[in-house]
Amino acid sequence: ADPATAEAATQLTPAQAMRKALAFWKSVGPGKRQRMAGELYDLANGNDDEVRTAARELLRQLNMGPEGLRMSTGDWEAELKEPERKEKWTKLIEDRLAS
Repeated sequence: ADPATAEAATQLTPAQAMRKALAFWKSVGPGKRQRMAGELYDLANGNDDEVRTAARELLRQLNMGPEGLRMSTGDWEAELKEPERKEKWTKLIEDRLAS
């Protein structure tokens, strides 16, 4: 079999990959979900523009973007940056990963 064809057949669409990832996070224990939620929050506030953009897009895919939370983009970004809200965001992300 042609390796390129086999690789193409195993590639998932973004929607399929998201469903697979969410199914995985739903199946793991709460400790791992909490750690991942904290890491995702940190990435969404990191210094690397590309990583920060990707992490925020993942939050949007989890329906935790400004649209899903019924906030303006500016308010959403400002709230994400507030260090005193990290615990709230981490809990929200953890709950979303578990649902």
